[in-house]
Amino acid sequence: MSDELEVLEPAGSSVQYRGEAIEVRPLEIGQVPQLVRKCRGAVNVVLAMDSLPDTNELGFLDLVMDLVGSHGEELYEGVAICVGREPGWVAKGNLDEFVVLATAVFEVNRDFFVQRLAPLLGAGRKSPPASGDGPTPSSS
Repeated sequence: MSDELEVLEPAGSSVQYRGEAIEVRPLEIGQVPQLVRKCRGAVNVVLAMDSLPDTNELGFLDLVMDLVGSHGEELYEGVAICVGREPGWVAKGNLDEFVVLATAVFEVNRDFFVQRLAPLLGAGRKSPPASGDGPTPSSS
């Protein structure tokens, strides 16, 4: 039975940030609405990607850096929500530490972000072509 519970609730992680050990735990359901509201622009960037790079690939670092550059405040707020801190406190960290913290947040919550949240938010994103426009979708 304990093996089943470990599958349902992934293990957390601990990372150093601003001189403190920060526990990164799986998201609680109460955090999700605020996270979605605060990070809509960053989420849209990720949803527009064909595929999400693995966190140990250079492409993931590029993604985080692009998101910091174009949606920094949203990203700080999202990470802050996930680790139970104030966005201003998160924003005062070093960039290299922030990348490690953001990566830990993503890794701990990867299944939720990729398998649950992305399809939910992307469901209404692509509208079907207007009648008579474009190819007819396959039924297979």
